[in-house]
Amino acid sequence: MTNYKEILRLNSLGINKSQITEALGCSRSTAITVLRRSSETGLTHQKASTMSNKDVSRILFPNETSKPAIYYSENNAKYSARNRLFQCDNFILKWN
Repeated sequence: MTNYKEILRLNSLGINKSQITEALGCSRSTAITVLRRSSETGLTHQKASTMSNKDVSRILFPNETSKPAIYYSENNAKYSARNRLFQCDNFILKWN
């Protein structure tokens, strides 16, 4: 997960976007998007410093939903190591 708080912190120190992306290993477009959204929402580094990165993420990107969790239950699932296949009720997951 991208460290949104660190992007805000480095920006507040006057570090440019290219240096932020190099330091954090994120894309330049990610840094630009985070800084644009922080400006739109009024979220500053000072406010974000008292919050968890997850809470910061929810403020910056409120409409993004989390990925659905996949749960394993012996009652409703089958796993075949030979075929590298996991099958459960309404889905089948295959991998190489």
